[in-house]
Amino acid sequence: MASLEPADSHRHADSETCRRQARPKRHRAEAQARAQQLGPVIRELQQRGLSMRGIAAELRKRKVETPRGGTWHPHLVARIVQRLEGVQA
Repeated sequence: MASLEPADSHRHADSETCRRQARPKRHRAEAQARAQQLGPVIRELQQRGLSMRGIAAELRKRKVETPRGGTWHPHLVARIVQRLEGVQA
């Protein structure tokens, strides 16, 4: 008789946590370093009262490269802000 359990039932319930733990520490260190480089610009834009969407638009306008060379989006700005706040705390 075939099992009625889903094929991926053996996976960890919180797959995001698993992915984070699997990332090499070097990648986290590189991401933190890049966040620190972007910190002054992002803080300036936050002080001007821009939202995450506004900051992303301004970074695109200024032709600031994303960490992976893609396009700035609000969620990417938010992740960098989280990294910066983690360092300041």
